[in-house]
Amino acid sequence: MISFSPRRCGTLLLFSLKTKAKTILLWCIGLFCIMFLYMILFPSMKEMAQMKFDAMPKELMQFMGMESMQDMGNYMHYFGMIFQIWLIVISFFAASFSGGLIVQEEKRKTIEYLYAMPVSRLDIYFSKVAAAFLAALAVVACTGLSAILCGMAVGGETYDAGQLLLIVKLSGFIPFFFLAAAFLFCGLSASFGASAANGCVLVLYLLGYLGAILEKDGEWLTYFSPFECFSPQKILSEDWSAPAFGVYIALFFVLIALGACFYHRRDFR
Repeated sequence: MISFSPRRCGTLLLFSLKTKAKTILLWCIGLFCIMFLYMILFPSMKEMAQMKFDAMPKELMQFMGMESMQDMGNYMHYFGMIFQIWLIVISFFAASFSGGLIVQEEKRKTIEYLYAMPVSRLDIYFSKVAAAFLAALAVVACTGLSAILCGMAVGGETYDAGQLLLIVKLSGFIPFFFLAAAFLFCGLSASFGASAANGCVLVLYLLGYLGAILEKDGEWLTYFSPFECFSPQKILSEDWSAPAFGVYIALFFVLIALGACFYHRRDFR
């Protein structure tokens, strides 16, 4: 049996990145530009916040990650509101992209070519994990960079680079959690892995949203949702939990490891 080799894994990683370079680049450019467009309009949003928008339903403000319309007048709170929405988009990207790396190989039968080469299942699996990780990292980084540039230009006194980077680092972990979930599901089955991962994104977001609406009665639901546990608003208010973050980090590695086990076992079926 061929054992795992970091060198072969690296070669496969470069191949995966080369074949997916266009997709990654388009996502990076797209989210950079859209985030830039939203954030550069901050001065206009600040003026709108001074108008009478208090009639906006509380549930809609919670969906957008705001406590009041006055948040629109603070660059960091405005960024948190926009970034919260983009985290959902990036999480769907991470789940779909990760699942697609394995699913498309099997659907196109190119996986049979890889099996014929002197590589192990673990070489293939971890090269896909690394490719997905770098893709998600690039998309999150481009989104954060766009906000930083706009903050320097129009953020004024309410812009805090250190706080923004902290939000990008902590809240930006959310897509990586769903990346790991996608590899677990695809390790179990290529037929439903990607769709199950996307469903997981939606379900966990709705759980967090429901918990936020129910407040004290549904607070326990928020712990099952990384969207709520590590929302930009909680980080801004220093209300996030370091132990909870540690648990989700541990879950990330557990999901990746379980996905590797299930994917490797498919060699013997």
